[in-house]
Amino acid sequence: MPTVSGGMSIIHPRTSGGRMKRPSQTGGCMRTIQRRRPVFVIWSGWGIAILATGFVGAFITALSSQSLGFPAAFAIGFGLTAIGNFLLARWRNDPSRTRQLVDPQSGETVIVKGRSSLFFIPIAAWTYIVLVLLVVLEVIMMVGS
Repeated sequence: MPTVSGGMSIIHPRTSGGRMKRPSQTGGCMRTIQRRRPVFVIWSGWGIAILATGFVGAFITALSSQSLGFPAAFAIGFGLTAIGNFLLARWRNDPSRTRQLVDPQSGETVIVKGRSSLFFIPIAAWTYIVLVLLVVLEVIMMVGS
């Protein structure tokens, strides 16, 4: 078993299920050190703003849950998130934001649109995803109580 300075032994992460173990400084018992796994967020254009609307909705849910009760605050938070996503998608997909370019050699016209997505899903679809999640989770909360 390899040793490190100070005489502590380390079990190789591949042989211990991805966890590194080493004796603790007190009593020599084993302690598990968890590795942090990276979190990837894939977006293009204004897709990251969908997460911002989700955080705003979660913040409003947390603020209003004491006074309104959790199911109502949850509905308000998700509803505001869906409205924010809808307005964002409407603003980004506005036809006046497109550009027409003309290829000088062929004379062909090309329309260029900005594409915004989060995890390869266009921002306009996230409004409906949030609304479906809202309905499903509200039904689950009603059935569960």
